[in-house]
Amino acid sequence: MHQKLKEAFHRELKSGKELFFLSRFEESFSHLERAHILGQMDVMAHTISHYWMLRIAIRTKSWKDTCGQIIRIPAGIVGSAVGIVPTGNTGGSNVSATKSMDIPKDLQEFLKYGDTMSTKIEKNSKIFLRLALAASFLSAVADRFGIWGKAGSPGVAWGNMESFLGYTAMLNPWAPEFLSNSLGYVATGLEVVLGVFLIIGFRLKESSLISFVLLLIFALSMTFTGGVKGPLDYSVFTASAASLLLFSSCKKEV
Repeated sequence: MHQKLKEAFHRELKSGKELFFLSRFEESFSHLERAHILGQMDVMAHTISHYWMLRIAIRTKSWKDTCGQIIRIPAGIVGSAVGIVPTGNTGGSNVSATKSMDIPKDLQEFLKYGDTMSTKIEKNSKIFLRLALAASFLSAVADRFGIWGKAGSPGVAWGNMESFLGYTAMLNPWAPEFLSNSLGYVATGLEVVLGVFLIIGFRLKESSLISFVLLLIFALSMTFTGGVKGPLDYSVFTASAASLLLFSSCKKEV
């Protein structure tokens, strides 16, 4: 949350809380509505504004508003985290939770410092894509070391490194055994490194590009040796395309 936006949010929140303790609930609620507009894109700020609205509903014994705020708190957490919120919505139970509303002019100048819905969704999609690719890499490596179960167990592709090296040899029938085994170990090492880098966000542009190339090689090798159904069923082409999309979305690191 940008500092100027954060300061504006806390000013409205502070006014709302002060009026709450003076039992001036209607005025307090007005400030909380403004705080809600400012804090919608931030999980914590959004949740705090609904929490104080809930306290007003309980103090005024408005059970309709109490139920409304209880529902809105978890919905708001998800909405803010994902980046899907109705712009300008004041957050009270007196308005639809999905209705976009006009933003007061004096608040617009602060909101320009915050994320828009599209930028927030883009950021979160990028994080989700990173973690999904990393999980796929690390899960495959875990399978090769028997972490998901022994060879032959339901849902286990290899179960040990020896089985994976045999699979690597099948994908590379042109390669002598020492080269095929080397390829298997190199691929495994790359998957571990790429998985970790994608999780922590280190050298994302390079990591995503290497992921694209590695997964495309996997997909093409599977296609040439066993047909296209295998890589399609296991979404290898999809993962490769996702890596390329991640690469294209990364800003050049300085």
